[in-house]
Amino acid sequence: MLGVRRKKIVHTQRIFQTSNPTKDYLTAVQEAYQAYPHDPIVRLEYAISRLHSGDTNDAGLLAKRLLQVESHNVRAMNLLAKVQYTNGDLDGSLKILEVANKLCPSNPERLTLMGDVHVKKGDLTAAKKAYLEALDVYPPFQTAREGLVQIPLSASEVEAAVHILRGVMAEKDRAALLNKAAIQAVNARQYPDAIRIYGYALQHLKEDGLKASIFYNLGLAYKKMGDGQSALLNFKECLRMSPQHPNVQEHITEIESKKVI
Repeated sequence: MLGVRRKKIVHTQRIFQTSNPTKDYLTAVQEAYQAYPHDPIVRLEYAISRLHSGDTNDAGLLAKRLLQVESHNVRAMNLLAKVQYTNGDLDGSLKILEVANKLCPSNPERLTLMGDVHVKKGDLTAAKKAYLEALDVYPPFQTAREGLVQIPLSASEVEAAVHILRGVMAEKDRAALLNKAAIQAVNARQYPDAIRIYGYALQHLKEDGLKASIFYNLGLAYKKMGDGQSALLNFKECLRMSPQHPNVQEHITEIESKKVI
């Protein structure tokens, strides 16, 4: 009777337990598998639990056996792709993910894994595309957001990300995303992109403290470009909005003493 109850739990909760299964759910999977090892849903969930436990060999073997019986089982494909990614077989993982994506497109977890694979392969353009697609499907998907912000983004890509995340990201988090992307652009000497990102931030942020920091960083960007006059204007705007902002007065004094201009 216990096995029947555990089997029912696995069948009804599996979709909601994919990324971060609870301890109770994993216990239910273990007990259901002991009672019904040939049930395909139970077997797949048990295989996923083995991956969470770090047993990639067992997880991969079970996924392959399931695919021999159900060749279009996209969740088993996702699992096998994760196993191969974990084991360093990036090409094999990506091949499976692409097939699964054709069978069942718009799965945010799969798209995020595709992004992770592309990052490992060094194809950042494809990675950004996959992460943005994942967020477009499900904006709250934290893993996709975390993957995306680790990659240098162009101004248009940043704007697309902020637009997608506008309903789920707090203003301070939007500011952090925009600021990080702009700093990456400055460090790469892509100044027009940095200035565009900062301008976009100023248009879409409301809190004065956040906007003051954007004006400060915009001043730094112009200063690095050698445009002292524009830097001075932005530093002064920062000072107006946040009189106690650290270091801003030093930059103003330096520029006004004609060390930069």
